[in-house]
Amino acid sequence: MVQFPISIILRRLALLTVFLMGMLAPALLQTLLSLSVVSSSHEVARAASQNGREDAVLLEVESGLTRKQQSWEVHVVPHGMPIGKSPSIFSARQVSDGSIAWVEASLLEIRYRRARIDYFTNSYSSPNDEEYPAIEVRLAPLSPGFSYLQPATAPTFQAEPPADQH
Repeated sequence: MVQFPISIILRRLALLTVFLMGMLAPALLQTLLSLSVVSSSHEVARAASQNGREDAVLLEVESGLTRKQQSWEVHVVPHGMPIGKSPSIFSARQVSDGSIAWVEASLLEIRYRRARIDYFTNSYSSPNDEEYPAIEVRLAPLSPGFSYLQPATAPTFQAEPPADQH
């Protein structure tokens, strides 16, 4: 059996510790920054459903420690109630022309010209009220050929074919 002097073992242990700290430092720093990020939000729009039971609320959220990031969130809450701790059903950055609209009593559309969507769920059920049906949520881009990866352009219209001149 080979025995190593204690100094070699300690040096290797120190080297391993420094290596692991270097590998974990970026993740630890990112976690600490995300915990210390100050965020503020304000209500941009509130729309009551046709049956008057729920409100869809569009929030603009600013967060970031050194560089401010703007995002949008949509929440569904009981009519007239504050957001509180209601879960977000939609979250996006770089939103242009964002709006919300109830198409039916249980169908909510989230409309936008352009958005980088971070989170979306297509249904919502009140955790405290099982008597009423779930709400369907739809994304409704305002441009027919929408693609986030394509640059935003003005809408184009196809010309009507010329009428026969006979």
